[in-house]
Amino acid sequence: MFKALFIIVGIAAGWFCCTASMALYSFMKLDRYAPAQVNTWKVIDYSPSKVALEAFYSFSVEGKEWNGQMIFSKPYYLNRPSAEQALKQKSQEVWGAWYNHKNPNTSSLEKIFPYKKCFNALIVVGLLGYFWILKYRNSLMG
Repeated sequence: MFKALFIIVGIAAGWFCCTASMALYSFMKLDRYAPAQVNTWKVIDYSPSKVALEAFYSFSVEGKEWNGQMIFSKPYYLNRPSAEQALKQKSQEVWGAWYNHKNPNTSSLEKIFPYKKCFNALIVVGLLGYFWILKYRNSLMG
């Protein structure tokens, strides 16, 4: 029984560590910043109670123009009127694009550290370590 639990927690730790690593990689590869111009805004209806904003933008790097598109991350809006109100506010803001200096095609208007994914990975790895210590102490006593 303990082995099965250890294996399940090990698989979960691997999964959470992989997702956190991918999110960290995506965060870290956006290493440069340039002023951006949002050309078009769009409201996207995922469901009646889940609405998001999408932006189409452009920015310049070393004299070359690059275009990007992104859907803003959570929290999503609960209805279309609240999303349209937020769109009016966001359209008045000054924007900048985070991009990868090796490939400016990879860009975003947001650069948000993946706290939740990293925290979840640390918790599950800590749980795996706890089970490993229990197993180790049990083998010493038994």
